[in-house]
Amino acid sequence: MTLVTLLVIGATVLTFFIKVSIHCIGMGGWIGILLPLIPFSDALILPVALVMVITGLVASSRLALQAHTPREIGIGLAAGFVIAYSGMVVLF
Repeated sequence: MTLVTLLVIGATVLTFFIKVSIHCIGMGGWIGILLPLIPFSDALILPVALVMVITGLVASSRLALQAHTPREIGIGLAAGFVIAYSGMVVLF
């Protein structure tokens, strides 16, 4: 719950300064939450791979709809990943 709150706050702060893909912040957050858990269970490798494929589909659809530029998608993915991954490292 705390990480989701941090992702929402991060998305809010970022959108004051630049346009970013909130969809990609969320998907980057998923990856950032799941990756640090892989050492605890090898069974998470397939779900992480599936989330990465879905993230690619989401990012591609945002580009195809011309809702965002590649820069906005990249910033969203990076922001979501960094916030969630660092939160998981602090928690675990």
